[in-house]
Amino acid sequence: MTMKAKDNDEELSDKELGERISEQGERVFSLHWDSGAPGIGAGVDSIYKFKNQYWNYSFDNELFGPFDSLDEAMQRPDFLGITGATECIYCTELTAPEVACRLEIYDDIEPGHRVQINHEEWEVSSDGKLKRVLSS
Repeated sequence: MTMKAKDNDEELSDKELGERISEQGERVFSLHWDSGAPGIGAGVDSIYKFKNQYWNYSFDNELFGPFDSLDEAMQRPDFLGITGATECIYCTELTAPEVACRLEIYDDIEPGHRVQINHEEWEVSSDGKLKRVLSS
């Protein structure tokens, strides 16, 4: 299968395009997770901006796109789901509250689970919502 990026006459394989995007594009979103399990128990799902298009690059090196906007790229199934394994999320195009309001909290999370969003601590509250942890 071949994919094309905008303004690129060259047809590239998925692997070649993925390499070009990760080398020349800008990572604008990343979700880091670690289940603590052996094997593939940890990873990073990312969104890259490359030639004004967005590309979803999963931890297992699957490439999806192009998308016209960050919000569109974020709509991949389970991409914005927060589980007990989610550790941190970084986004250069949205603030921490803008990211937090887009996230879906999955049922397996206990209240008190903390996630770092753009270097800010957030916590799952007893009503299943993310709340910013205030420094004392």
